[in-house]
Amino acid sequence: MQKFINESSLLTHVPSEAQRLGFEPTETIRNTINRSHERPVTAADLTEPWVTAAATAARQAMAHSRATWNRWNLLAEAERICAEIRCSSAADRRHMIDAVAAAAASQCIALNAYRYKVPLNASVDVAFADHALFEFHGGRLYTEAGILANEQLVLDTRNDDGGPAIAPHLANIFLTQDGKGRTALAPDQSSAAHEVLSSGRFLDAVVGPADSGKTTTMAAIRDCWEQTYDEGCVVGLAPAAASTDVLDRKLGLAAENVAKWLYETVGQGAAHRAEQFRDLESADSP
Repeated sequence: MQKFINESSLLTHVPSEAQRLGFEPTETIRNTINRSHERPVTAADLTEPWVTAAATAARQAMAHSRATWNRWNLLAEAERICAEIRCSSAADRRHMIDAVAAAAASQCIALNAYRYKVPLNASVDVAFADHALFEFHGGRLYTEAGILANEQLVLDTRNDDGGPAIAPHLANIFLTQDGKGRTALAPDQSSAAHEVLSSGRFLDAVVGPADSGKTTTMAAIRDCWEQTYDEGCVVGLAPAAASTDVLDRKLGLAAENVAKWLYETVGQGAAHRAEQFRDLESADSP
């Protein structure tokens, strides 16, 4: 049988029980709250190196999770980084989070400018933090140099047309003939497949909404490519294990997770195999 105690009886029961055991209720609660020997942080405790380090951590976390972000994202990341820091007051915590977010924003690259220009002699009811009060805080987008460099690499690879290709007339023949159990392509699918097969670019992208036939188009591209070059010359890569299962099932293609493939081809897995190979060569040499 479960016993329920209402709130009013609980408020009287706990102090009387503490006194019965020889404890002063008020002093016990005070000692429990102040048990930590770490003094709560105040706004005056924040140093520039610490704020810079916390801001760098916030910026790096943003760059690992998304390509662009705004001030609200930086504030949320600053809260996560500083979650275990006790502050003396709510105002001190707001000051700390704002300082980290502002420093992180200064380390980022702004993708759009502020909409309004503020005169040097603007009053406080118009200007705040060096920009107009009419600016929406979440309206400015940021990124970082590494993401822009990766984007430029993708664009350069896409514009490089020195890669392998299939002659346009051969691509037409392959796409119009019946493949091995291949579904007939719609005109837009055939056009996309023909462009990928004959472009000669090192990177092409087929973009479309869900259930628009991207996988069917990729199956045709794979079939035509292997007819021209060699069976098994197409490698399937997917960002997640669930996606590799889709490629396995719908394309009949042995697909791998991108992270694992990079690990095995140019990462530590490849380095470990190369080291083992060198050890075997050294053991076999006279």
